[in-house]
Amino acid sequence: MVNNQGHNYSKALSYGRKLLKLAQASSQKEWLATANNFIAVSFHGLEQDDSALYYINRCIPYLTEVSPQGRVIILDNIGYLNMNNNQQVAMKYLRQAAAIGPSVDTYDNMAKILARQGHEQQADSLWNLALGKCNIEQKCQIIKNIQQHKNKTGQQQEANRLGTWLLNLSDSLSAEQKTNKVEVLQNDFENQTAQTQTNNHSQRLELWIMALTVVLIVASFSWMYKEKGTAKKQKKQQSIIDEKNQIIQDLKTQKDQSERELAHKSELIDNMMKKRMENLKQGETLFDEIMHGGTICSWTKEELLYFLDFYLSKNKELQRAIARKYKVDLSSKQKFFLCLVHAGLANPEIARVMGVAIPTLRNIRYKLRMNESGDRTHHVYES
Repeated sequence: MVNNQGHNYSKALSYGRKLLKLAQASSQKEWLATANNFIAVSFHGLEQDDSALYYINRCIPYLTEVSPQGRVIILDNIGYLNMNNNQQVAMKYLRQAAAIGPSVDTYDNMAKILARQGHEQQADSLWNLALGKCNIEQKCQIIKNIQQHKNKTGQQQEANRLGTWLLNLSDSLSAEQKTNKVEVLQNDFENQTAQTQTNNHSQRLELWIMALTVVLIVASFSWMYKEKGTAKKQKKQQSIIDEKNQIIQDLKTQKDQSERELAHKSELIDNMMKKRMENLKQGETLFDEIMHGGTICSWTKEELLYFLDFYLSKNKELQRAIARKYKVDLSSKQKFFLCLVHAGLANPEIARVMGVAIPTLRNIRYKLRMNESGDRTHHVYES
């Protein structure tokens, strides 16, 4: 299950509902899929799986509008959330994810279903594929999943072997974490701060501060145990503790600053989305004007762009066809002409809307043909 890594699911749910409202107002199908998936993930994190299932299934009609990478994520989530209620539906969407480009979650979820159905060999094969492409933390979780299944089905010897493997992996992970010095942790923290651009930023910072605090406390107590005795050593000990406390305070200050930056960026994103919706709404109004006898003779350059933004957003197949068919960027009026053809207007009506003579339309068609890339599999207009 792909979820909110910061685990602040209540905030994520609030943001998801806001995004859904904007998506519904703009009729953007890709936004609708993203928003419903975001809400489903948030409800799952809040352990409200009935609501999660409801919202994730609402993504299905919009899957074709989502990028392949995003589609795999949503398909994995559909499979995961349907797994306990309808394994047939879950497997259907997981297979679709596998056909696009399976993730670790795709293999793991498919394996769980096949294992429950008694197809041990197929499940083991998929789990092996998952183990071959995951990091050590993911590997621990997958081995735990396999071990639980083996225990349930009475395969005790195999479960014990997996338990030993899991213990060794956990020890390796723990040992690796313990050997990290405070300076390395500080550098990692700074890098993490610089790279963070998502809504779970402040939660990750809190985790880093907590982790650093634990490391420092353990280090301090270990030092105290070995060095206690003389006043000189106690003074040195206090100096180290003070130094570490200052580091923690500095990190908290950075966290506060990052939260303020995040709030500012969130406001900018909200303003951009509102502006985008306003533009699309204006483009829709201009489209209705054209469809009811209007012309572009008095339109500004910006109004023409509003129309194109709206129409091409609603008709992405036309947008893709234009990108593939022509070797150069077309002018706004050339694109507008193609939109009118796509909308089903005849030559006399197109000439009236554009305020030009019929021979001018022939010239536009000629120039469009001259700019074709040679790919004639994507028909944009009829000759």
